[in-house]
Amino acid sequence: MKWYNIQNAQKWGISEIQHFINKDTNTGLKIDTNWKWGSFDIGHDGVVESKEETIDVYAEFDEPMVNSLNSGTDEFIFYNLETGEEYDTKDYEDFINNYHDEGINCLYDNGYDDGDDPEFLIEGGFIVEETECPYEL
Repeated sequence: MKWYNIQNAQKWGISEIQHFINKDTNTGLKIDTNWKWGSFDIGHDGVVESKEETIDVYAEFDEPMVNSLNSGTDEFIFYNLETGEEYDTKDYEDFINNYHDEGINCLYDNGYDDGDDPEFLIEGGFIVEETECPYEL
């Protein structure tokens, strides 16, 4: 297995999408953090070459690992778990402010559990450099 370091080629090119569900209120929450810059260490059996299209890091590579993320902005999307209908985020302003103050514990304290696996998308392509295994000292 070879190791690579990949970075987004365009500013604001990484989306981290986290999914949460509250079964008691039938509400889903998707937090989409758009990162200005970031990099991943990738262990992959094949050759990794720079690309210009959007990729899902976890689906594309064998062993992706977040190296660094910088300057993110969050978008909160609340929706009905059964219908998929999105709710107005203005109704959740206090909740969002509490999340910014308390972090992930705010979600768990308010009945939200982890939903689908998180996603990392690199939009607009990435640049790649071969590197050493980050696990070896």
